[in-house]
Amino acid sequence: MEYTFAALSEHFRQDDPDMLLAPLANLSDADAKTLIEELVRQDRGLENQCLGILSYLRPKLHCLIDIWTGGNYSDIREGQDNDTLDEETRRIISDFFTHWDLLPLPDRDFIHYSKDDIWNRLEIGDSMALTSFMSCSPHDWSHLSNGPARLRFRPTSRARYLGTLTNESGEREVLIRPGSEFVVEAIHQEIVHLREA
Repeated sequence: MEYTFAALSEHFRQDDPDMLLAPLANLSDADAKTLIEELVRQDRGLENQCLGILSYLRPKLHCLIDIWTGGNYSDIREGQDNDTLDEETRRIISDFFTHWDLLPLPDRDFIHYSKDDIWNRLEIGDSMALTSFMSCSPHDWSHLSNGPARLRFRPTSRARYLGTLTNESGEREVLIRPGSEFVVEAIHQEIVHLREA
């Protein structure tokens, strides 16, 4: 079997994709990483296939991404912020981090959009630590949120680019992990610019 998006998406559309795609689980991490890099960079409209292929390739990555981009992000963030996550969600997040390094690093700045004015209190030199995941968009990608751009991050090892691995075709997401720390470098036109601490 050829492990490219084009070949695998054909199998995904067959009557019995389980038999055809099950061998993906046996790919080495190096080969899985290469395929994931290809999946995240597909065109709009192919999200369902990309996320579906990931479910065979690395189910532990798929599970959290599917829940997160399927609309449960606010419940997860609230649970992390308040330390009230149920055991099942804690397990899903822990499993996700066993394969976190297979997801690509962001290759350009990314922006967090928010209605929360708390970010306006940050000043140059301040540090900020996240207690939960934070969703962002690449700076050149339109965002569906109706909140304004608040935070602009430099590429960091604390984030991963999900790209086409999403349930939301109108967005491309960069996900920052909880526990990440950043320092305010500058503030321009009410947008706070941050770098990894």
